[in-house]
Amino acid sequence: MPAPAAALVPHQLTPPGVWRLRLWMVAFTLLILLYTAWATLQIERRTQAEVNGQLQANALLLAELMKKDFSRAQQYGDLLAKGLGAQPELLQPSPSALDLWLDAYDDLSPPRVLFTRILGAQGQVLASDEPGMARHREPGAARAMAGLRNGQLEVGAMQHPEGSTLWHVPLRLPVRDAQGRLIGAIELIMDFSLQASTVEKLSQEQDRQWPGFAAGWIRNDGVMLLRWPLVPEARQPGDYSKPRQGVLARTLRQGPAAQQGFLRGLVSADKMLRNLAWHRVGAFGITAFVTIPQRDLWIALWRNTRLQWFAAVAMLVLAWSVFFQATSMMRALRVRSVWDRTYSAVVRAGLKSESLQDLPRLLCASLLEHGLCSSAWLLRVDEVGDMAVLAHAGPPRLAALPLPCLPLALHSWQQEVLALGTTPEEGLALPVSMQQTPWAVLVLQGVPRLGRGSERQRSTQRGAWRLRQQIELVLDNLRLRETLANERDSQRHRALHDMLTGLPNRAALTEFLSGWARPGTSGRYALALVDLDDFKQVNDRFGHQAGDVFLREVALRMRHALRPEDYLVRLGGDEFVIAFAPVRESADIDPALRRLIDQVQRPLQLAGSGAVTPGLSLGVVWLGATPQSMEALLMLADQALYRSKRNKATRKFAWTTFDADILSHACDDGLDLPLALQATDAPAAMDDADAVPTRPLGQT
Repeated sequence: MPAPAAALVPHQLTPPGVWRLRLWMVAFTLLILLYTAWATLQIERRTQAEVNGQLQANALLLAELMKKDFSRAQQYGDLLAKGLGAQPELLQPSPSALDLWLDAYDDLSPPRVLFTRILGAQGQVLASDEPGMARHREPGAARAMAGLRNGQLEVGAMQHPEGSTLWHVPLRLPVRDAQGRLIGAIELIMDFSLQASTVEKLSQEQDRQWPGFAAGWIRNDGVMLLRWPLVPEARQPGDYSKPRQGVLARTLRQGPAAQQGFLRGLVSADKMLRNLAWHRVGAFGITAFVTIPQRDLWIALWRNTRLQWFAAVAMLVLAWSVFFQATSMMRALRVRSVWDRTYSAVVRAGLKSESLQDLPRLLCASLLEHGLCSSAWLLRVDEVGDMAVLAHAGPPRLAALPLPCLPLALHSWQQEVLALGTTPEEGLALPVSMQQTPWAVLVLQGVPRLGRGSERQRSTQRGAWRLRQQIELVLDNLRLRETLANERDSQRHRALHDMLTGLPNRAALTEFLSGWARPGTSGRYALALVDLDDFKQVNDRFGHQAGDVFLREVALRMRHALRPEDYLVRLGGDEFVIAFAPVRESADIDPALRRLIDQVQRPLQLAGSGAVTPGLSLGVVWLGATPQSMEALLMLADQALYRSKRNKATRKFAWTTFDADILSHACDDGLDLPLALQATDAPAAMDDADAVPTRPLGQT
């Protein structure tokens, strides 16, 4: 940087001094012109980098929005596909049975799934919960089924029904039998209106800064799902079935391995040179994209650099004035750059934060890292004026708030206003709220002033308020993320637990048994089906409210009687399931069963109703060497339970173990048992008079 003018101009000019000064002026002017050109290039690179980051962030937002809804739909579709794959006979021409089967899963349908269709192997509609849906072959259904033969799922073309404000996207998942053959498909009609409204809102928000902003989703084969703003032919059905020829469509058809990227090229929708960021949506074959025209970047670059070029032209006329003007201007630009980088750093700190506890430390560190201040504090003030430091960044000797900053911090917290000191050493204090509730006060020391001359105070205040808005936006987004995560965990807990007793339910049992008794583990595994004796009499005698109290107390006693490693489930009604931890010998489980019966069969006092003694009947089944499904295990345990309840008057123990005798009688009665049970310790077969009749599972 050249020296100040006072060092260049002597007190009395002489002709040689004048010529020398002119040479300095020409050299200085050329230097300024070169510097201005270099600064323009740096601003162009920085602007391009910021735009790339902004586009990538928006593309990630759209990808995550799509991934969340489609992941839930995929889980639901996989559940239906597994169910149909296990029962392929349902896909035979029997619409009523298939409709009843589909209705049983209606409560599990995610919110964004409008309708569910079951397709046959040729693409014909076998069942649907869509009102008035005819069972016929949809156009292109055969092609869709062909595509599912080698894939796991497929996202169909966008549909916009005539006269409707909704956008529909079909998600198809294959149904395979036990041999892996494609026997049908599950087609979920997704409501795409939320995504459409989100991208429309995003487009409106970005339209002020980038008039040519566009965003949407495209399939990896080049077929457009949705692009906003809509082009005139966007609502025509053919627009969502033909592949595009733009730079993104060509790139996706080449199958890049990356999950995200940035492109620059011609877009087929408007034939414009655009900057385009894309991000894949999981494994759904969809890519979210955000794009702005290169023309808008040039306009933004001109807006950011025209003052520099005007100043450079002025320097050719008034060299000394231009010198001082340029010095002030470059300082203002550097300060503005620091503030602009800080705004982006705040957003990055929010993205890095896993929780609200991590944010204060990352926030202060990012403010210090980008040169906005020499020290940063996040403080919280209580009712009596005591300050608690949430986070600090800067020299360790200044971990406590300096005295010049103390009045500013108190005034800012109490009045919820920006407090700006007269010098950078006094700093500024900025109140920060989270969801319109005071959260903390941010104190910064050594903050460079924005603007020039008399406008510095006002410009710095505007920059500080913008910084506050960025921080509050990050706080609100982080709180929203935590709220959504908590709600997701709460919904999963409600889905896997019984509301009355708090025990795991049938769905939780299915998950548990999938990882239970893994091959290669030592010990024997047992599963018991428990039924409460004469529970109907409790309801009839004392009322259903007392029956609920009875069930809760019995469940509590059972949980306390069992070992911590045993798994207790309420199957429904008065039936429970116990999955015992592995034991070495079959007899090792008897003490646990006796302890369970002793704990439960104690008199139970019902408030205002009287006392009742619970009774138990148990059916125990041991796992054999052949893998067994949950339904098969429960069927065997149910047969043993039925034998125990029938012999309640003469039995020695409250439990009966499934053995070869029960198995033979069950087979004689026509019960379909799809597994082999090893019963080496089984007692001798009983008489035909003791045969156990079959009954539906759950009937007591």
